[in-house]
Amino acid sequence: MESKITIDNKEYELCYKGITILTYREAFRSDLTIDLNASQKRMFEAINQRRERLLDGLENIDDIPDKDLENLLEMSDEEAITLIVESVGPEQLEKFTWACIKSKADLDAKPFPDYKKFMRSIDDYNDFMGSCVVVYNEMIYGNKQIVTPEKDEENKEVKKKTM
Repeated sequence: MESKITIDNKEYELCYKGITILTYREAFRSDLTIDLNASQKRMFEAINQRRERLLDGLENIDDIPDKDLENLLEMSDEEAITLIVESVGPEQLEKFTWACIKSKADLDAKPFPDYKKFMRSIDDYNDFMGSCVVVYNEMIYGNKQIVTPEKDEENKEVKKKTM
């Protein structure tokens, strides 16, 4: 995965690749994969606790249509961000994000500050946390495409020819 985020009006390139695992391990003396899995487990536990709290307050749950239940359990973006920050933890999110930015800088042979120096440079921490949540979601839920698949290109060419 490669992408870009903006922190304090400055654009950063980042990646989540093998080098990210090494960067994280060297900086934090911990395994990124294990920490990601543990954070995901905490997040799912928080989601399940939220779900149970909402459902426990309902009477005659069997009488409620499935669509209404889905709507009730759906989270707003703000709720989802809060849940991620609370269950994963701000420091963990900071470390994941720093490792992704640092590893991309290392791949590109660009200097980048260590974790503490980078954190001291953050002015708008709330905005930074929002960026960290984006990075975390990308790490957990899959890679973003950085090129259009060939099949899509072929479909566009066929559409152009048939129009």
